[in-house]
Amino acid sequence: MAVATLFIVFAIVTWRRFGDLYLDTGVVLYGPWQVTLGRVPYRDFEWLYGPFSLYWNALWYKLFGVRDVTLMGVNVALAAATVAASYHYFERAWGTLAALGGAWLLLTCFVFSHSTKVGNYNYVLPYSSEQLHGMQLALLATWATQQALAKGGRRWWWFVAGIACGCAFLAKAEMFPAAVLPVVAGVGFYFAEHVAPKSTSLAYLSHEDACSVGRAQHLRRSSSSAFISVVGGFLFPVCTYASYAFSVMDPKPAFLAVVGAWKTVFTPAAKLPWNLKTMGLDDVSGNLGRLGLGGWIVVAVVLAIGLVGRWCQQRHGRVGFQRALEWGAVGGLFALGVRFENWELPIRALPIIAGGAVVGAAIWLCNNRENFKERGQIVALGLWGLFSVGAILRMILDARIRQYGFTQAMPATLLLVPLLVIYLPRTAALLGSNARVVQRLGVALVFALGIANLGESWRHLQRKNTPIEFGRVSLKTFDDDPRTETFVGALRDLSSTIPEDEKLLVIPEGALINYILDRRNPARFCQLTPTEIAGFGERQILEDFRRASPKWVVLVHKYTVPMLFGESPEYGSEILAWVRSEYRVERLFGEEPLKTPRSFGIQVWKRLD
Repeated sequence: MAVATLFIVFAIVTWRRFGDLYLDTGVVLYGPWQVTLGRVPYRDFEWLYGPFSLYWNALWYKLFGVRDVTLMGVNVALAAATVAASYHYFERAWGTLAALGGAWLLLTCFVFSHSTKVGNYNYVLPYSSEQLHGMQLALLATWATQQALAKGGRRWWWFVAGIACGCAFLAKAEMFPAAVLPVVAGVGFYFAEHVAPKSTSLAYLSHEDACSVGRAQHLRRSSSSAFISVVGGFLFPVCTYASYAFSVMDPKPAFLAVVGAWKTVFTPAAKLPWNLKTMGLDDVSGNLGRLGLGGWIVVAVVLAIGLVGRWCQQRHGRVGFQRALEWGAVGGLFALGVRFENWELPIRALPIIAGGAVVGAAIWLCNNRENFKERGQIVALGLWGLFSVGAILRMILDARIRQYGFTQAMPATLLLVPLLVIYLPRTAALLGSNARVVQRLGVALVFALGIANLGESWRHLQRKNTPIEFGRVSLKTFDDDPRTETFVGALRDLSSTIPEDEKLLVIPEGALINYILDRRNPARFCQLTPTEIAGFGERQILEDFRRASPKWVVLVHKYTVPMLFGESPEYGSEILAWVRSEYRVERLFGEEPLKTPRSFGIQVWKRLD
């Protein structure tokens, strides 16, 4: 009840305050709208990621209408399911306290997070539906694997885990390992537990031994059926979409559609400075140093918690002094933890923590084969650890909660809860410390992390009260954003001066304008970030624009560090030159765009006939 109440409060307070008018939100809304119009991704328009989210979101557009609130409502429902699944997983494995702590961190640090000025890194209106869905599918795969192991290897749960992996394959590349690793490990563990002895002949065995081996053979067949169920589940969505793609496209684009989530991995887009920076590859040695430093800080905090617990244990007779020391330590740790900046280095150690949890779980399982009481907990720890490792792989050198960490760092962050409130107190008790004190200190850290991120999010959310209600969009933006008046003025003018049947190309990132005005982009490319330009090639994009021959081109100011659009061959210089040579300026809203990084404006160009 407490988790549900908190979820509802956060949903109400943050409603319409997520998303960004000038970055990513437009293309998230635009893509599935095109699918509802009968356009086929990868054939009629290009898409940077896999097809799963496009068709999923288009389904809800069809059912409830093409509006931003449709996707926001569906995403809130999915977020509730995400919280429920993680809560069930944690409660089954580690009890109510761990489940409450996991739900607290999930809600405050990820689902309703606005810890950066850009409001695209949350579960309500994310920068990429594929990123969000990929994480949720990986969670489903992990949860289904836990269910399969807990319920004696029922094939239905293995099949569900396989389907989740297949859909994740069709979503976004970096979240696929997070889905596959726990499922593969789960099947392997199930097979290792139930494999039959090498001798399968029952003729020379006693009746009891023969029954034992016969049961083992049955379990081995069950293990094989688990593998078949997972593979079958994986192939079901992949082959279903492949059949559709090959029926409506030529073989080459159909194949590229099936592997749409992976194609940019092998293009120059993967080596762009921005992508290298987000992965920590721009400064490998420096990031390795910060990773190590974060690890040592975590070790120091754990040792300090253990020492406080031991001190309290040794002074058991002095109740007043013990209580003062205990609550003083809790208060001090909480005071340090509520400062958001204090978490930057410790959070960098998340890959080490996740990897350590996996290794620790594996060692324990190998050495405690007969301890059935705790076996389920350790298996759950190992599965969630693998989920965490797979999710955080892309940012292993620069782990963070904010920005892309809203999905990639989520599992590893939630992993802190059982480690701090379950396993650390148990270990402390074995070493002579006061487990109750250690657990309270762990709870204080978990609560402080949520408060820290909540405060950082509220710093941005409280300033987003200016409504943008135009056409299909109903959002709130920052009160002090000078771009809002220019943007809304351009929308009003374009809606009244450009007929609905006119071709309207908005570049470099203006799909939201097409979406709001119900004016379709005639070209195959609806967004021109450096990633799209590097991935598809500027000349191919320019040839497509020439073939589409739009009557109107709207140029929206865009500065992507470190350059303006059109300044470099890597960022649309040929495209901008084409616009200036074949179109003339009709109207200008705000300042002339693409002059300086801060000179926001929108230009309307008309084709020279």
